[in-house]
Amino acid sequence: MTRFVVILLGSFVLWGCQKQTPTRESVASNEHFLSDAARVELHLPAKAELTLGTDSDREKANTLYPKMKNAVDAFLNPKTVEWQIVAARPIGKHILLWIAFPKIADGGVDLIYSVEKKRIVGEFLGGYRG
Repeated sequence: MTRFVVILLGSFVLWGCQKQTPTRESVASNEHFLSDAARVELHLPAKAELTLGTDSDREKANTLYPKMKNAVDAFLNPKTVEWQIVAARPIGKHILLWIAFPKIADGGVDLIYSVEKKRIVGEFLGGYRG
């Protein structure tokens, strides 16, 4: 019985000492994201509403300032994955960003950047890549 208790206590100690690896969800948790009601009020697309980038959105991606790119980099935190902004659309005080991962087939994420807050405040469905 004593042996069982020692093993059990040792397991709890090891479990408690494990380093927690932050994920994108824990770094930018949902409470920092825009609510569905806020999206409607700000004329931003719903998270599941398909919003394809246009030719002018792709041209706008070339004119983005470095601080915005730094915010995307901080949000994605990719140590080994290359990414690029392929399209951008300003809507009020927000910018829709279509992000592609060129080395990953069909890889990408679509983000909403707040000009006021200088950070990512949501995601949207920007279409399929490939």
